[in-house]
Amino acid sequence: MSMVLVPYTVDQDESGGWHARADLGPYGVAYGEGSTRQEAITDLQAGVALVFEDEGAAPRWLPRADVLAIPEVA
Repeated sequence: MSMVLVPYTVDQDESGGWHARADLGPYGVAYGEGSTRQEAITDLQAGVALVFEDEGAAPRWLPRADVLAIPEVA
């Protein structure tokens, strides 16, 4: 499976909410919010996917990688 690597940041605000942000260059910025860090990242993933869908593709300058999806072992 080939994937686009999107750098992002995640911060927690004073009230405990989580905020994720990805700078997509000429495509703008995507944001995600949630009550947990993972919820904010999941929300950001959905936002980035919408931006790429609206633009027709991911920006060429973002790095690509071939990855294997391996289930996490508890």
